[in-house]
Amino acid sequence: MPRGFKLLIALGLLGFVLLSPVATVFAADDTNSGNLTPIPTLTPEQVASALTALGQGTNDSSIQQLLQQLNSQVSSGNNAAASSTILQLKADSNNPNMSASMKALLQSISEGKNGLTVDPQLLSALLGANSPTPNGVPSNLRNESPSRIPVDLNTLANLLQYVDPTLASTLLGEAGQPTQAVQGQKGIPSITPPGINLNKLGLPAISTPTFGSVGGGVSLPALNPADFVFPLLVAAAIIGVFLSRNRFGRLLGSQKVPAAGEVGELEPDLGLVPNTPKERIIAIFRKSVRLMRGRGVPKFRHETHREFSSKCSERAEGEHIGTISSLYEKAVFSGTEVTPSDATLAEREGESVEKTP
Repeated sequence: MPRGFKLLIALGLLGFVLLSPVATVFAADDTNSGNLTPIPTLTPEQVASALTALGQGTNDSSIQQLLQQLNSQVSSGNNAAASSTILQLKADSNNPNMSASMKALLQSISEGKNGLTVDPQLLSALLGANSPTPNGVPSNLRNESPSRIPVDLNTLANLLQYVDPTLASTLLGEAGQPTQAVQGQKGIPSITPPGINLNKLGLPAISTPTFGSVGGGVSLPALNPADFVFPLLVAAAIIGVFLSRNRFGRLLGSQKVPAAGEVGELEPDLGLVPNTPKERIIAIFRKSVRLMRGRGVPKFRHETHREFSSKCSERAEGEHIGTISSLYEKAVFSGTEVTPSDATLAEREGESVEKTP
C-alpha cells in the first residue's frame, strides 16, 4: 500500500476519534481481532451452577441424574470428575428434552489445559443473539417457554460476566433487564458496560477569524461544526469498512469459491476400517467435513474444528455438526478416553448430516 494512502487513512481515523462519539464503539470492538487474548477459564462450580439453573424443569431423568451427580462432585471438591460429567452432558446435547439455551451453553464449552472455557462467539451464534426476533428474543430461543427465556438469559449473563461482559450485558438487555443490577439484588451481577452520555458531548466553538486590511477588517462567515461532522463520519465509516474487510470475508466465507490451496486437506483414510471409538469419531468428523465441503461450506486450512462448527451453525446440519465437533474435540484434545457410546452417537449424528437435504 502506498505511504501516502496510509497517511490519508491515519488522518481520517484521527479526525474520526476526535470528532465522533461513534469512534468509541468501533475502537472497543475487538471481538474478531484474532483471539490473541486467551478466553478466561471457569471453575466447575460456576458451570455447574449455570447448568443446574438451565436444567430446572427439564422432564428427562437422565439429564436430571447427571445434574445431581455434577452437583455432588462439585460439593465434594472432585473437580476432575465434575469436568467429566459436564462433558457427558455435552455429549447428550442432542437430547430433544434439553432446552435450547442449555444445548447452546454445553456445545460452547471446551476443556483446556487450565480448566473449562466457554467460547462466547460460538455461544452467541448458537443462541441466535445476532439475529433476534422482532420481540428481541435470540432467534434460536423463539420456541422456548416465554417464562423461561428471561430466566435462562439471566443465567447465561451471570456466567458470562467472567468471560465476555459485553455479551453478558447484551443478554441481560434481551432478557428485559437493566444492564446494571439493582443494588442488593442476588443472582444478577452488577454489569456496567462502557456508555456514552450524549448530553455531555459537545464540539468546541469555532471563532470567526478576522483579517485586517487597510480599509478595515474583512470577516469570514462563521463555521458550523455540524456542516462537516457528518461527511467526516461517512468518510470514516468507509475507511472502517475497508480496514475490516477480513471480518466481512469471514462472514461471507461460506458463499465464496475458495482459492486453490485454501481448503484444508485432511489425512487420507487409506481404506482402513476404524476400530477404536476414537478412530470411529475421527472418521465421522472427516466424512462430515467432506460432505459440507460438497455443499458449499468448506473447512479452510486456518480454521479449527470449533470455527468450522460455528460456521455451520446456521445451516440445517448445524446441530449435528456441533455434536460431532464436540465429540471430535473430546477424542483428540481433551485427554479423556472416549467410549463406544460416544462413537455410536457420532455415527448417528453423521447419518443425520448425510440425510439432511
